[in-house]
Amino acid sequence: DYMFASSVEVPSPDGTYVASVNGAQEYAMGSETYGTLTITGEYRGYPVRHVFEHCNPTILWSDDSKILAVPQRTREQGLRLLLISLPRGQTQTIPRLFVCLELHSFAAGVIRGVDGQTYFPMKFEMDVSRAFHPLDPGVK
Repeated sequence: DYMFASSVEVPSPDGTYVASVNGAQEYAMGSETYGTLTITGEYRGYPVRHVFEHCNPTILWSDDSKILAVPQRTREQGLRLLLISLPRGQTQTIPRLFVCLELHSFAAGVIRGVDGQTYFPMKFEMDVSRAFHPLDPGVK
């Protein structure tokens, strides 16, 4: 179970990028872990490297390798779902209150998972296919 891992390395489906979370530590005793997410790779001969703090090892690539979904905990906003578009590293966040995210799949623009894993777990499904659309940056 990656939610509690101290490190993980996940290549994108097409092998272009590698997302890794390292140095993850428990947020609270017995809770999920958060660490530093690093995305590396190459795009059109140029190196790609993006770093994000406070990310959970439950990371998922979209089936087309263009977006990485990752739970991120911030002091200001609490737990949120962060979407990272590659190769530029643009981000969008899901405007929703989460308790404890476990991501299961990310295909055809739809993310599926469970929120509140141990306390009242609820399955969720989100269509994020328009998250990085130039005319509509909001998540639909």
